[in-house]
Amino acid sequence: MSAIVRPPVNTKVKRDEIQHEIEQIFADFEELEQQSHDQESLVNRNILLIGPSKSGKTTLSHVLIDPRYVAEEFSLRSNLQTGATYDLRIHLPTSKLILNIVELTEEMINRTYNLSEINSECNRLDIQGFHAICFCISFDTGINGIALQSLERFIYYLGQDRAKPHLCMIITRCESKDDAQRDKLLDEFKNDTEHKRISESFGRGIHFFGALNHDDWNRANEALIDQFETVYNYRKNLLRLIRTDIKPFHMPADQSESHRLSSISRLFFKIYNMRK
Repeated sequence: MSAIVRPPVNTKVKRDEIQHEIEQIFADFEELEQQSHDQESLVNRNILLIGPSKSGKTTLSHVLIDPRYVAEEFSLRSNLQTGATYDLRIHLPTSKLILNIVELTEEMINRTYNLSEINSECNRLDIQGFHAICFCISFDTGINGIALQSLERFIYYLGQDRAKPHLCMIITRCESKDDAQRDKLLDEFKNDTEHKRISESFGRGIHFFGALNHDDWNRANEALIDQFETVYNYRKNLLRLIRTDIKPFHMPADQSESHRLSSISRLFFKIYNMRK
């Protein structure tokens, strides 16, 4: 019995066709989005991204700038970034937004870092407050106990009640998830014993995000079309949340208070660990 012989696929040609279709969809979506913001004025918004290494923070920044961005290939290399990174004065004319995005490394919110140093970074960038503070986790890697404790410490440092209206969680690498899968993920997270105690801290909700998959792009997989529509809608919803009229959250400014809160935070986690 002879094997089935399939004609060779020209990956580049197929990828170009997919890219052309994505460009058409993008143009149509942008026209509708521009119409919805036509009567609105241009606003400035500052966003702070925090979360574990490889949680999709940098990819999220790229997609907010351009939803056609293709995610980089996943790597096992350690992240050598040590300080905050930023994208300033990003103009999104369709959404009538100017964004300033600051990304903190995992190390900058861990249990050994002096959180008041974050104030210095914000002052260096001349950013006085944030309209949204987004904690990112990847669907692929989830959130471990250390990251959870770092987040709790960071929220405690900010002041939970004061920061809650600005805090949200973003679950990344969800470009291929459908409604049923997203609902299941939310239900699992909100009812998980470990996660439940922090889920109530996210006054701005829990959201999904993603980017065009690197491997699918290399293979010119037609799934990219559906991925792009999903990614665009994630981005649209997040930008609308960011655009919401809310007073910016200001980091604890008093240096002595910052040190005091850090000390209280260490005591809090000592008690927490004794209970485990």
